[in-house]
Amino acid sequence: MVGSCTNFDSVEDEKSSHRQDLSTLSDSAANEELSSKATDNDATATENMDAEAGSNANTVSGFDSPTAEGSSDGDTSIESSLISVPASVLPSPSSSSSSTASSTASTSKQSLVTFPKSLDCSSVGPESHEDQALFDVIIIGAGVSGLAAAQMLHKAGLRCVVLEARDRIGGRIHTIELPASAEHGLPSVSVDLGANYLHGCSNSQLEQPLFHLARHLKVQTCVAPADLGDKYRGWESAEVAVWRDLDSGNEIPLETVADVCFLFDQCLMHCLASVRRLRNPAWVPLQSVFRASTRAILKMHCQNGRRPNQLLTPLEQGIFSSLCARLIAYVNPFHRLPASEVSLIGYDAYLALAYHTDPDYPPTGERERFVQYLRDKLRSASKPDICVAVKPKQRHEDRLVVSGFSAITDFLSKGLDIRLSCPVRAIDWTAGRPVSVRSQDGQVFKARHCCVVSLPAGVLKGLHDDSSVTFTPPLPRAKRQALGRLGIPKIGAETHDKVVLRFARPFWDLEAPHLECPDPRVHLLNLHLYGKTGVLMAHLFGGSSMRTAGLTDDQIVGVIVGALHRMYPIAAAGQQPIFSLVTRWSEDPWTLGSYTSGELGCSEADRSVYSSPLPAPSANPGSSPASPRVHFAGEATVSLSEAYQCTHGAFWSGVHRASDILRACQLDRFIPPERRIVDYLIGRLPPQEPSHPMKRRRLCANSKFV
Repeated sequence: MVGSCTNFDSVEDEKSSHRQDLSTLSDSAANEELSSKATDNDATATENMDAEAGSNANTVSGFDSPTAEGSSDGDTSIESSLISVPASVLPSPSSSSSSTASSTASTSKQSLVTFPKSLDCSSVGPESHEDQALFDVIIIGAGVSGLAAAQMLHKAGLRCVVLEARDRIGGRIHTIELPASAEHGLPSVSVDLGANYLHGCSNSQLEQPLFHLARHLKVQTCVAPADLGDKYRGWESAEVAVWRDLDSGNEIPLETVADVCFLFDQCLMHCLASVRRLRNPAWVPLQSVFRASTRAILKMHCQNGRRPNQLLTPLEQGIFSSLCARLIAYVNPFHRLPASEVSLIGYDAYLALAYHTDPDYPPTGERERFVQYLRDKLRSASKPDICVAVKPKQRHEDRLVVSGFSAITDFLSKGLDIRLSCPVRAIDWTAGRPVSVRSQDGQVFKARHCCVVSLPAGVLKGLHDDSSVTFTPPLPRAKRQALGRLGIPKIGAETHDKVVLRFARPFWDLEAPHLECPDPRVHLLNLHLYGKTGVLMAHLFGGSSMRTAGLTDDQIVGVIVGALHRMYPIAAAGQQPIFSLVTRWSEDPWTLGSYTSGELGCSEADRSVYSSPLPAPSANPGSSPASPRVHFAGEATVSLSEAYQCTHGAFWSGVHRASDILRACQLDRFIPPERRIVDYLIGRLPPQEPSHPMKRRRLCANSKFV
């Protein structure tokens, strides 16, 4: 925890002392190499310390010095921090993300990340030439978890390097810029291909740190339509939408949508009650339980005279399937979901037990109230309040990021040594010598202390030859088994993807936040409503029956555009997108999946095993435990009770791994209170570190690791 400022006079008196070596190394050659390098490094540092102390004291990370709230140092504008993609490098309508990823994979050239001027990446502290390949900690992956870990360690004075396979930072946070079109009078706009919501926003930095960081960075957001007024099923609500019939193009009455919503809710509550009676729900397919619950509810309503038969009409079936895809199978399709996943939807168990067999559900008057409720939300959503939010309107609301999510990862990357186009192929964490990381082009990076692996679960499973990583010693069997039950099972498996469409002239319901039809493959976010002129974003959920791996981009776009033509048969006549893009996260070798959902057999224990460091604390019973040499971070390591499947969960995983490392280094004073984590990152907490980077380096070097 951050306390009062530390007295570093004793460190100042030792300017000419040499860095201590790793005292427990068993390999004598490694000892000699490290000792020589450390001596050279400290000699160089001692000669330059007095001359550079004044100029370097406050330039270690670019934002170490505390700044008053609202100062120019603290508040980075969106214009300077958003990564823009020139029109020349944007994928064409027929190109896929997988082809771009393959091109990246074949690039062996290593490069330092290039930022706008405000995000210049410079060297950290004076280092001898011979010591350039030896770091304190190596971070693998420049997503939000890896950047958070690196930033925490960097601010504490450890020498870190971030190795990133792609030619950009951010991982599954990826903001692109759609170019302006003078021909059609369209401005350039930013669009997020990955994360685009801040979930669970609150006034607490502990609960949602990225919301507070976004506010500091002047990132514009707005409340998700379903959370306007009060919270209801969160982001991308299929209920708070304009529904249109595919046969006639007419708007489907909200009363019809409400009836199917009540039926869906009762089936889901029946399913939840059934799952609670299962002995081992993790190994039971959710699909079979939910189908049995649906049949039971339809039979009950038929016997009580509320339905003519036990069959759904085609219109009801389409709406019902769309609700299933959005609310249950939004990542994994039904057949890959364990029954235990139904408990994550947020239904109250007591409510489920009370209503799952009630033949009179919904209660009298509830249908009319719900229809009015949806109308009120649609009316509120028609005029979104896009702003830099000072505080949430209600606790744990979801907010759509409008001005670009990459502003957050750009900020977290400031001052870091990031090597782009540098895929990691091997990690050697053998005891008794530095951790060794080998890149695809043969370069070897060594860490005195440890490495942090923040790769997606699909990559660590070794599904793709271009991105597989070899561990020496191999990962423990328990960790490999846990990984096997997390993430996609194979390349191209169904997951949550997106299709971005831009039209020269909008022809849809311009004030509707979402557009829906009785086809589970079509769920549209109307970005035109949020200032992205002419832009629609289609969400392809895992349970939508759209198998993107077997289709070309043109075929996928054709399905979405074809549905739009049927929804708006007159207004959409002759309309074709002037720009389109399909994400294909499950085919990208550096991602292999969107975000992580449990496969059959997955349990909370798997995430715990996956997130545990190597060697485990219990690796040496009866003796002092070895300090971990490999740490794991990322959204797949986050427990179900925390920020599951969320960017702030990934952020916290990186912060926690960095905190573990700092404790092992006996650098606890650089671990800020979690309730003020954003204040620490933006420089609002008093500095707790030595005034010169080499003093901090010497403290780190004196820490003992094996």
